Amino acid sequence: MLPFGAIWFHGSPAELRDIPIGTHLHGQFLLPPDGDTSIPKPAKSRAQQTHALLLEDDFTFQQRQKRAWKIQSVDIAKSRLTAKDPASAKDTVFTLDRSTRVWKGRAAAELEDLAPEQTVQCNFTWAPDWQNGQMHIADVWLDDEARALATERQRRQHIRHEQHRWLPGWVDHVAHEPGGSGIVTLTLFGGKDAALYDDVRKAKHFAAAAAEPTLRTWWHHHDKKDGDLVELKDLPAPPPGSSGLQLRLKFRELLEGYRPGAIIRLRPPNWPNVKLPPEERIQRMSER
Repeated sequence: MLPFGAIWFHGSPAELRDIPIGTHLHGQFLLPPDGDTSIPKPAKSRAQQTHALLLEDDFTFQQRQKRAWKIQSVDIAKSRLTAKDPASAKDTVFTLDRSTRVWKGRAAAELEDLAPEQTVQCNFTWAPDWQNGQMHIADVWLDDEARALATERQRRQHIRHEQHRWLPGWVDHVAHEPGGSGIVTLTLFGGKDAALYDDVRKAKHFAAAAAEPTLRTWWHHHDKKDGDLVELKDLPAPPPGSSGLQLRLKFRELLEGYRPGAIIRLRPPNWPNVKLPPEERIQRMSER
């Protein structure tokens, strides 16, 4: 996953940890940088693109395309559901069983609530004969209220995650000044909830911690420096992966990690300054 790549789940930004193992995903992938062989190609794959720019579940993919499945028939006894493909309009057969989660309004429903002519969104996982193109329905949302609730719950989870770990971005430029001070120009990555960027736009002071391409930091709650806002602007036509939100921050002391091309994580003053669990931090040699 590229550090500036986006992950979406239930129609909202997400982390890989939010997506259950086995969930069918759609993606956009890029060729690796020249000379980068850190990610081997999957076995028996002809694809050269090994770096993900976007991953999203079926719920998000179909919602973004403004499409939905239309149920044609349901046979609970035979564990089969037939629905019209929103892209090709062809009938597609899926498996389902009592493990399938059905959502209606603000509550869980049952398989018996499924009926022909319903317009639904689904998330899929692999069926036992997936090599033959068979997919199993993991979740199905019956109405707009259920879908909106799923999106809002994921949005809240995403906001909490980012506020505790801070927004990531690239260092574009560093202007060194006497005494170890300087002005750092940085651009935040895209793919996060708009409310997080709104907090950045309102702030005048920030904490900034150095990070690695994995987006992990060290002890970011104290291995950081505080900077004052010099300038904030929106870049025109930002490339994929960029929010287009660029800041210039003045620091009294620059960290070693504040270098052009490096990654930092940024915290507005109204976000919590928490200590992350050890498995999420980059360990110092003395801790290993």
